[in-house]
Amino acid sequence: MIADLPEIAGGWRVERIHVGQHDFEICRPADPDALLDVATDDNIPYWAYLWPTSYDLAAWILSTDWQPLGAVLELGCGIGLVGVVGLAADWQVTLSDYEPLAVQVALANARLNGFPDAAGSVLDWRESPPQQYATIVGCDVTYERAEHKPLLNFLDTALLPDGTAWLADCNRAATEEFLTAARERGYEISSRDLPAIDFPDRPKSASVVRQLTRRN
Repeated sequence: MIADLPEIAGGWRVERIHVGQHDFEICRPADPDALLDVATDDNIPYWAYLWPTSYDLAAWILSTDWQPLGAVLELGCGIGLVGVVGLAADWQVTLSDYEPLAVQVALANARLNGFPDAAGSVLDWRESPPQQYATIVGCDVTYERAEHKPLLNFLDTALLPDGTAWLADCNRAATEEFLTAARERGYEISSRDLPAIDFPDRPKSASVVRQLTRRN
């Protein structure tokens, strides 16, 4: 499987990640910081890291009784943990990211976990979506204030009228500004705390998932 991926600074590694009652084999950069050394200012490889919120949202997906009723889009999939867990929960997930290599890695991880036909898409929020979705999920996608307006524009066109967006983060500084802008756009927002999943060197952070739906 790793042979399907290009050589990168620091190489690749595959590790077993325990989420809920399930184990997932996940390939990711062995040394994400090595990618920083060769990155440009406008192409920082955030996708290469496994962020705490992705663990927490993945665990919530496996524990919740809620199920999407149609197509699901994951924004900023990175290495694909959340999307792969969604596939394991029988979600019809398309794994998407702005970075082509991230989508390639996410699809490789889908194959590694028994989903060879998973869908992937290289996606720019500033462009029109390829279709509309019943559900959109994303982790840590609101930390850049400059991305708030493009993200909301994308949600306006990509979500079905009765669709739902689930956006998780660890209460980053810019999140409240995004939520205020979303309310002004006509979204209703509810929040729930996510139990923090323990893993080595986890920073002290609490994850929250916000549910965004359009007001009737």
